[in-house]
Amino acid sequence: MVRTPMIRCLTVFALYFALTVPRASQARSAPAAATDQTVEVNGIQLHYRAIGTGPALLMIHGLTWAGEYWNPLLPTLSRDHRVIVVDLPGHGRSTGHPSPWSYRQIASDMFALLDRLGIQRVQAVGHSAGGCTLVYMATQQPARLEAMVLIAGGHRLLPSARKRLHDLTYDDFDAAARSTRLPMLPGGEAQLRSLVDVLRSTADDYEDLSFTPERLSQIRARTLLVWGDRDPTFPIEVATELYRSIPNAALWVVPFQKHFPIWPDQGGSPEAARDFPEIVMRFLDDTK
Repeated sequence: MVRTPMIRCLTVFALYFALTVPRASQARSAPAAATDQTVEVNGIQLHYRAIGTGPALLMIHGLTWAGEYWNPLLPTLSRDHRVIVVDLPGHGRSTGHPSPWSYRQIASDMFALLDRLGIQRVQAVGHSAGGCTLVYMATQQPARLEAMVLIAGGHRLLPSARKRLHDLTYDDFDAAARSTRLPMLPGGEAQLRSLVDVLRSTADDYEDLSFTPERLSQIRARTLLVWGDRDPTFPIEVATELYRSIPNAALWVVPFQKHFPIWPDQGGSPEAARDFPEIVMRFLDDTK
């Protein structure tokens, strides 16, 4: 089937679901039934939150954040799923690796966690670094990932994004940016500063995110790409490359949005935030 390159045509997927699914409210706190655990995997202590029953759904956040940022989505996503919300290494209550950051290593950590939990097949949602990790997981062990939702997290960094990340400093995080992150980081400012250093280091690694279309074509997981059309970190051409390369992919372009298209407190779209949980549930439950 030939896919049209026109972005406005690709938004039909989102418009269809936005018009046909019920609205979901988003509470800011996690449901009381959630349980927190820490397990040792690959030499680190990995913290995760679990809630709900049913098929396993792994949630992976972006760099400088923590799993807590998914809390508004949990009431809906945990209705029919066993949701596993992980703190990435060095983030939240997880300890970090002594070696430099690597998405290849993080993907290995995620599989080790799933092994510890006895989960063989999983669905997953990842934002930014979480999406990059899922690309690795979907190519490392294709049979284990049934479906995935990538939010502004891709397979390669463009030169413009590398420059932006290379020049990043802690001072670029204004009071609002710090106030949303620091409550999720038990290590406070020192932890956030170390994570900013990790984020900046990704700009100089040309091997970790270097997926070719041929490699992406090996992905078996049904894939939903959720992208802001003005994302400076992973511009829209990254999304369209993924869309054209992954065999069973759909693309939801959120207009006039940057790197946080579904988080209004980060400048994202309130309408997209409202519709996102039900759209994801419909996508994950589609067995056709």
